[in-house]
Amino acid sequence: MNRHIYILFDVPDHKNDKEWLIEGLKDYYGDVVSSVSINHILSEMIMLKGGWHRIYAYLIIIKQCLKVLLLSRQGDIVICWFSTTGKIFNFLSRIFGNRQYILSMNWLNPGIDNNDFHSFLAKFALSNPKCIIVVNTKESPRLWRDFAGKACNGFVVMPDVFDDTVPFITPSTKRNVRYCFSGGYGNRDWRLLMNVASLSKSIKFVCVAKKDDFQSKVKIIPDNVEIYYNIEQSEYYNLMQGSSLVLLPLVGNTISGLVNIIRAAQLGIICSVSRTIATEQYYAEENNDLLIESNEQSWADVINKIMTFTDKEYFDKAISYQQYIKQQFSPQNAVSILVKTINRRFLEA
Repeated sequence: MNRHIYILFDVPDHKNDKEWLIEGLKDYYGDVVSSVSINHILSEMIMLKGGWHRIYAYLIIIKQCLKVLLLSRQGDIVICWFSTTGKIFNFLSRIFGNRQYILSMNWLNPGIDNNDFHSFLAKFALSNPKCIIVVNTKESPRLWRDFAGKACNGFVVMPDVFDDTVPFITPSTKRNVRYCFSGGYGNRDWRLLMNVASLSKSIKFVCVAKKDDFQSKVKIIPDNVEIYYNIEQSEYYNLMQGSSLVLLPLVGNTISGLVNIIRAAQLGIICSVSRTIATEQYYAEENNDLLIESNEQSWADVINKIMTFTDKEYFDKAISYQQYIKQQFSPQNAVSILVKTINRRFLEA
């Protein structure tokens, strides 16, 4: 192939857990595939720190995009892992002649970035026939078309996949009943979870949250709840691994919690989550009881049931949950989807 494929990541090389994407595409296309990384973790700068860190993050993205614009030629393919990078690259690419084909990945549903700046960039990308949008639920294309108010270019559905640098840990056959873990920096229904904790006073809850988000929703923290704010990712996953049950109560139908659903399965821990179109796809039919409607009693009932499982009941449920994630959401499946998209939409165009 005489075209080059550039992959723009949103993290430094030593923090990048997406080597599977680089190596998978190289297996198909050879050395024309290369990655362009940065020296910062953009999602942390934008979501957790905000303020001038957010502005600095956008400047980093612009510099990264300009670098690839200078390196690339007519008809080259640019894959942007971070949706914000994809929107900004599309904008700059169209200003400079729209020479590249673009795969803009990891678009959540409209409303996540609820401001005029992101709305403008999103609509500009949606109107570009050379930009393909990668979403992770079948419902997302319709929502984005409704958002744009007109016909849009192509979409590809690619569910989130597990991190193949993290081993799958077989669930324990002899477990100690420890605590319930809940964490996340956006779209968590902390008010509901605190009410559930009040209904389950004999069970300990350990939570990790973005401080301003949590405190805007919760005024009183029950005695059986331990809360951590804005901690390092490694500590976050250590707390998750020490739990008996992961809980993800979500606000509305916004796409959220998918990384935690997958990581819990890798750690051999059962995860219960709010039932949404996005979360349903990660649960086999026999595990639909882990998908919870958003009312306090339903959550309390499921928590009490799982926390009183026998060793065998817990192992059987955890291994079933883990195996489904392992079989259905592998990086190899994602690479296959992307290769088919590149071949059909770009190389055969």
